[in-house]
Amino acid sequence: MEFENWYEPYRRINAYNTLPNADDLLRKVLFYLIDMPAANHTPFTDNRCPRVRIAKYLFHDVSRPLDQETPTPEQKLSLIFDPSRPANPTTDKGYRIFPQIAITEAQENAQTRLYAFMGFVDATNTYRSDISVCFRILCNTSYDSNTKDSAASRSWAIATAIVEALSGVNIGGVGTFYFDRRQNAECAIRYITDDQHNVGYQLVLGLSYMGDKPENTPNTD
Repeated sequence: MEFENWYEPYRRINAYNTLPNADDLLRKVLFYLIDMPAANHTPFTDNRCPRVRIAKYLFHDVSRPLDQETPTPEQKLSLIFDPSRPANPTTDKGYRIFPQIAITEAQENAQTRLYAFMGFVDATNTYRSDISVCFRILCNTSYDSNTKDSAASRSWAIATAIVEALSGVNIGGVGTFYFDRRQNAECAIRYITDDQHNVGYQLVLGLSYMGDKPENTPNTD
């Protein structure tokens, strides 16, 4: 592909961190966590995979959710909030995955919900930023402890499965997730409640985000 200088009439010399492709990061993370199919990947069905457990805990409200079938890709997609139908989800499961902090119109029926959003961005140095990626898991009290498996709390099981699924993983070649307060003081898991009928946890993972290529050389990709 012919090289283009997107900074004309100036030229960007150093590979300073511009958060390249960060706009697509949250979608990639959510699709990864629910184990959607990709060009070189077929979704797993083994409970030893934390992403399988996440999908089952979100989709199946019944006891022993890990004994149920792994949701299909179509079923997983139906759980993701559709802003064009905020109060009318396509299935009776309701929306359970939200790429925002809160969407009040859609919170009445879904019993287990996962909110994911980008938090604080710490400009660590010229070439690297450390991003707080936040997850809130809220579960109706009637369902949080009904699993009848090794997990006494459904919301805690989801939070820890997210850590297992993401910590040490490089998403899209831009940086690596970690769970380390020495790198990011916001990394933690804490108990939360909406003071009504839902309990759960907020998890914050760190993501090291590196600078992109300098724009004074041709792109060889």
